[in-house]
Amino acid sequence: MRTILIILLLVLSINAASAEVVDQVIINSANWQDVYLGILYAELSEVPSKFILSEEHSTSIIPLLNNSLTNVYLVESDRVPYTMYYKSKLEVNGYTVTVLKSTDLTDTNLKLAGMSEVSNFIIIDGSYGYNAVSVAPYAIKSRSFVLFADKDNIDRIYSFLKTTGTENLTLYGHLDYEVRQKLEEFTPDVINTGSKFDDNLAIVEKYMQIEPTQQVLLTNGDSIESSLMAGDEPVIFIGKNDVLPQVIRYVKDNNVSTGVLVGNELAGSAKRLKDATGMFIFIKFAQGNAGAGNAGGIAALDIFQIPKNELDLDILPVNYNIASNDLEVIYENKADVDTYLKSSIAIYANEEHVATIGDDDVVFVESGGSIPIAYPVDLSEYVSTSQNLSMEITTHFGEAPKSLDHAFRKNMDVGLIEEVDTSAIMVQKVVYNTEEHKLKVLIQNIGDVPVYVKTRIDLTIYGEKKVLIMDMPELIDVGGEAVAVFITTLSDTNLEENRDVLVHINYGKRDNVMIKVLEGIYPLSTEGKNGPVAGAIVALTIMVFAIGLTKKYALWELIRTERMNKK
Repeated sequence: MRTILIILLLVLSINAASAEVVDQVIINSANWQDVYLGILYAELSEVPSKFILSEEHSTSIIPLLNNSLTNVYLVESDRVPYTMYYKSKLEVNGYTVTVLKSTDLTDTNLKLAGMSEVSNFIIIDGSYGYNAVSVAPYAIKSRSFVLFADKDNIDRIYSFLKTTGTENLTLYGHLDYEVRQKLEEFTPDVINTGSKFDDNLAIVEKYMQIEPTQQVLLTNGDSIESSLMAGDEPVIFIGKNDVLPQVIRYVKDNNVSTGVLVGNELAGSAKRLKDATGMFIFIKFAQGNAGAGNAGGIAALDIFQIPKNELDLDILPVNYNIASNDLEVIYENKADVDTYLKSSIAIYANEEHVATIGDDDVVFVESGGSIPIAYPVDLSEYVSTSQNLSMEITTHFGEAPKSLDHAFRKNMDVGLIEEVDTSAIMVQKVVYNTEEHKLKVLIQNIGDVPVYVKTRIDLTIYGEKKVLIMDMPELIDVGGEAVAVFITTLSDTNLEENRDVLVHINYGKRDNVMIKVLEGIYPLSTEGKNGPVAGAIVALTIMVFAIGLTKKYALWELIRTERMNKK
């Protein structure tokens, strides 16, 4: 018995000796995820933290450290530290330094999560930095550690969760299917609405259930600042150029009376929120910095920018087509991210407001692509009297259909063209080849002119929307056919989710302005190398929503009748 007691005491003493004593955390890395994880660990450990922003900054923060907290835990990037030999610089100033060298992000993530000794975890995809900012206050308040997971590291994340023991697991935002599938056994709480703003409000609500508050922080999730990760208030997202209606509703419905805007870049949006809700707005644009040598001890906020996809939308010169009575607007997406938009257009004749048109539904524009839209409007009386046409367009746009948080307003002159387009097409069938992993749309030219087509298919993959779109338009001769082919792998579950698919085709006789649209819901059949394997091809009931469809087909019928009479 005495021997067992000695062994037990020896084990306990070894564990105590090996435990790392942390008084404060410093992060020396240009990688935002290192910074985020270091601060998160510090907050859960209830110790202060600092992050470095430059070589000069690394020196200036040393006098600001609490020199009574001598045990420093230094999270330092192996590849992109802001300064070299920082451990030595701290030791010269009397600190005992333990270094976590961040060579692999997942290793760093799991190391700090394990040191935090928590059993609650939030899973996000590191590609979406704003999601990390959104969940941070709730993570602190619920004592949860955030894990960055994707299809490449999910096995390591899974092993950690199984070994550590997981009490509560939350899956937040878009995640790879492999991640969601692997973590199903933990019966996680899932927050994924397809909108970063709705996801944000959902996590704010979870925070409020723990500790209700009438004061919130306001940001757009593009940066890290200490107060955003303190856990004292939840973070509510506002847009760069606007505030979405659901955000205004949440503030009103939950009696949120005070908003603290972190930084002043979103002051315009914050004012719109104030005007719409009556809440008090304070702007945090500086920090106390006593001893730093500046007047009054005031310095700029320490803000670490998170890399993000910059949206960049423009409009090409606009024309009014006299032949079709359409205003032809071409939207150009200059960004490397898919964009959704919705416009309102005021039309002027000799500076008199004569019409207002716009989009009833959200419009999709692929990354680096463009899309023409024909807005029906009869301006013939103004054209006939040679009045000058112009327009003012207000376009709201964003990364998701329910996240149109960007906006621009543009005044443009309207040119005149006269283009008669008698092109017409039909979709014969949509089929998936299970052996070739090809999704095919068979299109026929039923018009009297060659036609260019650009095909898009909207799928649902494990509950999330996925858009497939052709890179280049395809030319179909009169009476000819073409097959739009998309290489993709669909499981039996995917096929069950997509018994019917939405096909959207822009087409027209002009390859640069495919202004006509054929959109419909079509049954998806399957086939193997030797033909159909899931029954005969079903006769299609086509739901067609084409711009000016009746007019266009009436014109085609007139041309066909005249030809028959000539014969």
